[in-house]
Amino acid sequence: MSFKVTEVEKNVFFLEFNNRTELGMTFLRPQENYENPHFHGKIFELDEFKAWYKKYKKSKTFTYCKDWSGFNIPSYILKPFYEGVFKNISRREKTLLDRFRKIYDSGKRFYLIGSTKNSHAFAHELTHARFYIYDAYRNDVLDELRKHDVSLLNTILSGKMYNQNTWDDEINAYLINEDGFFKRTVNDASMILYATMIDNLHKIHKKHFEKDWKRLFKDKTNPKFNTIRFNKNNKKEFEHSLNALRWQGPLVQNSKPYLGLYEPKTRKLVSCIWLDEENEISIITDRYYRKRGLMSILLKAIINDVFKKRLKFVEAEPLNKDSLRLLKQHGFIKNENGGYIFSIE
Repeated sequence: MSFKVTEVEKNVFFLEFNNRTELGMTFLRPQENYENPHFHGKIFELDEFKAWYKKYKKSKTFTYCKDWSGFNIPSYILKPFYEGVFKNISRREKTLLDRFRKIYDSGKRFYLIGSTKNSHAFAHELTHARFYIYDAYRNDVLDELRKHDVSLLNTILSGKMYNQNTWDDEINAYLINEDGFFKRTVNDASMILYATMIDNLHKIHKKHFEKDWKRLFKDKTNPKFNTIRFNKNNKKEFEHSLNALRWQGPLVQNSKPYLGLYEPKTRKLVSCIWLDEENEISIITDRYYRKRGLMSILLKAIINDVFKKRLKFVEAEPLNKDSLRLLKQHGFIKNENGGYIFSIE
């Protein structure tokens, strides 16, 4: 077994695995000791957890590694492993423990996050690490959460294998990166109650990590984003980001994600084009990045793409002047329905 270790931020270590099995079975016991309501703070064997998980999932097979794509643990969770309280340390667990023994013995507080290469889970797990490592950021988030009744969100988390000690952390991580997680469980009317809180959590995140955020827009003509053309394989990597965007704007019915824009560091999807069978287009940009010219970047990408069919662009969000100018320059004509049509000869 091998994994690549990168210190992505001070005292935040990202473990990149080649596959989900190695990832899940390496993190399983530390992770579940940390946040599972049934195993939190308990000493348990792998076979004990496997039996419980199959019963919990009502499944004859053990699907843990398939079910979970990202992991995160604070350094103190490793203490019972280093002290020998956990018995029958597996080969995978030993590799993890040996790799971080030196920094653990130094007394430094650190955080481990793990996923496979190019996983959508990275941004979510990094938010967990920041919540733990940066005290000022965590305090601002907690102050905001205390202003609102989040009992509904806590109830959802309690039913998703999250122990109470992680609820605040998880609410922040999900609402910052993929608020569709909660919207799949409750109706839109319930989530509207949290609109102000969600916006404020984004503002807090921007406030504390604005230097990193501004870096993406340092070159206004070429922001540091990557474009991805979706297919059956890579669409799974961005599943949570796609769900988060899907809830933020109107979509043409039966449309599928076609082209996306994402942060290269976190691989968080920030804007996406959806396309239906009639080549009708919807574009949605994450609320955190709106009014930053991302619409123009996506329009350039789709204009440069080789379409042999007639396209109809549906205005799913307000267009800025640059976007409107770009449409006009490349032959988009506003139609009677308020959308735009374009034909490539």
